[in-house]
Amino acid sequence: MTAKTVPVPVSTVAAPATSPENDPWTSADQAEILEFSHLPPLSNEELQLWQQVTLEMTALHAQRAINDVALQRMNKVHGKIADRQEAKEGFSVKAAVKLGMIYKDAIEKAEQELRVVQRAYDHLTRLISLRESSESAGIDSKRKKRRAESKSTVNVKRTRVSEVGLDTVQPDFETGDQVVAKIEEWILANMIGYAADKGKYEVEDAEEDDEKPGIKKRYFVSSKMLIQIPKDTTNIKEFSVKQKVLALFPSTTCFYQATVVLPPSLANYKTSVCSHF
Repeated sequence: MTAKTVPVPVSTVAAPATSPENDPWTSADQAEILEFSHLPPLSNEELQLWQQVTLEMTALHAQRAINDVALQRMNKVHGKIADRQEAKEGFSVKAAVKLGMIYKDAIEKAEQELRVVQRAYDHLTRLISLRESSESAGIDSKRKKRRAESKSTVNVKRTRVSEVGLDTVQPDFETGDQVVAKIEEWILANMIGYAADKGKYEVEDAEEDDEKPGIKKRYFVSSKMLIQIPKDTTNIKEFSVKQKVLALFPSTTCFYQATVVLPPSLANYKTSVCSHF
């Protein structure tokens, strides 16, 4: 069996119900949110903050509608004043008082809008801080899981050589090639070479061992557990919506299973390394 070739650039996740031109929510905004769809669920505090933000955004929308009415009144009075000046008519005290009251009302409404924006900003800042902590904790947990599992994984893989026999078909791998290797989970690795005595490929983790800085762990993997990452991705077609992929977990060499919802052609946001399987 030959190794599967891996297209690389991709984004995440569900076919848009409307065209991107008609619905801006199907483009960059949606992509930015979907990019973090694999993170831990919201905590109670995060959920409460998000609910407060949504309420404040609703209040902001209503406040802006009120402010628009005030601005229309102001512009209407300015128009009348301009007409009187053009006709070389005087500017009455009554008109001046009315304009002053309108300005005062507009200022008060603008201050109300500012307070709503400030509350929303404070809650969003807090929410972002909590989300970043959750993401960091998720990545650390992922790494610890890999370290714990890899200690028992190597022996299991080696004993299976005598049970199921050696691989006889050798994919077209070269030393130094980047591959996605299935140890206990899928990881990013570099190809070392083919070990004929074991009938498997030796790969090196692309990430240093956290417990032994400067050292990268090596594993023996069958060709069935390797996916080759192409060196040149210029002419590779992007993944289609709903296609299953392996996506690189942020700031790690671990991959997770994902589904394409929005390809790069429909959203202007950063691509990440993914593997088709």
